[in-house]
Amino acid sequence: MKLPVSYHQQRMWFIDHFERDYLYEGGPVYHNIPLSLTIEKVVTTEEIYRAFTKLINRHDILRTSIIKEGDQIFQTIKAPQEIIIESLLTEQSDLKQNQEKLRKGFFNFENELLVKAFFERLENHTRILFVFHHAIVDRYSLGILKEDFLSFINRPEDSLGFTMQYKDFSEWEQAVDPYETEILVAHWRKRLTNIQVLYLPTDIERVAVHIYKAATSAFSFSKDRLQSFAAINGTTSQIVTLAVYKMALAKFSGLSDIVIGTLMDMRNHLTASTVGAIENLVVLQSVLEESTTLSDACTVVANTWQTADYNKGIPFDKLVVEINPKKDMSRTALFDVLYLYDQYDAVIEDQEEPFEYKNQGLGKYDFNLLVQEKETTFDFILTYNDLYFEPETIAIFLESMKNILETATVHKEELRGIALF
Repeated sequence: MKLPVSYHQQRMWFIDHFERDYLYEGGPVYHNIPLSLTIEKVVTTEEIYRAFTKLINRHDILRTSIIKEGDQIFQTIKAPQEIIIESLLTEQSDLKQNQEKLRKGFFNFENELLVKAFFERLENHTRILFVFHHAIVDRYSLGILKEDFLSFINRPEDSLGFTMQYKDFSEWEQAVDPYETEILVAHWRKRLTNIQVLYLPTDIERVAVHIYKAATSAFSFSKDRLQSFAAINGTTSQIVTLAVYKMALAKFSGLSDIVIGTLMDMRNHLTASTVGAIENLVVLQSVLEESTTLSDACTVVANTWQTADYNKGIPFDKLVVEINPKKDMSRTALFDVLYLYDQYDAVIEDQEEPFEYKNQGLGKYDFNLLVQEKETTFDFILTYNDLYFEPETIAIFLESMKNILETATVHKEELRGIALF
């Protein structure tokens, strides 16, 4: 049965087919999203296969392929009885050593499902690595999948109840009132028509057609100090970290108009347990004046966030078509820099998993910053394009962010700022 695809799935299909064996042999892998779990008990192979089978059966999107016939792109969903679980889930002899290689296996959209899983049974625990293509999951989905899988392992007799399927979301997305869409388009067209592209100074000249190789660097900062600054300024940790990021980008680029993107969740009570790419890319455009203090920057970006959140309802890929920015194959559409924030209770990755596996799979952005709220720290994890930026440059950029935080939190009563230019 042929079902409509979401705007996001259309983009994923197009990118894969445009870049396959042209920019990347076999296909691009930068949309592969990993999820690693460690089960701290003895689990039999049969229990793992049974839990994975239940997971595949529960969420239609895990049994979905994206195909093209004529000029139309469709999603097709295999029935549970059509799935050969052994083709999706395999046992490994040394999963921890091989997980990077396994993460980077490319998917074939037409001939296979967009999920793979690997497990390794050890003396007193089991490691499991899932790899999903971004066409079928977003970051929020990982939490749902982790919770469901562990439930099937620990309480196999329990029923998890109803969950809305992603195909229903796709159908709803296609049926949105055109009048509502036009209101949102008008807002974003007014805001983005003359935006300044955020040109970051690269160490290596940017090529004509965008290529990508991910690398990661990170630092941590005191949770108490950052939250204290946020409280004094009547704002949130999320806004503070976003403001710091934008200030560092302004200093790094020499520009005042800072255009970046973020992911905002579009779920509601009906789709709270739905697995699929429901988060929407949203543009965050704000101007930071010269010698801006962090306190002032928080006010600016808080207004930016509130406005963007209010107008987030149009799918990003539809917005790009409507705005129709100047075509530039060396860049991503509208922005090359991403910001993400995870609260402490939303951190879902295996805590032993290294930094470089925690912030990849979402696209080939110049900079992609994930701020993770931990028990005593905030971790700032920057995934960047290793083909354009040297590690030394990234170290300087992250040190700039850390200096902004240090200056502002040490002198929080004075709200001391730093010169951007």
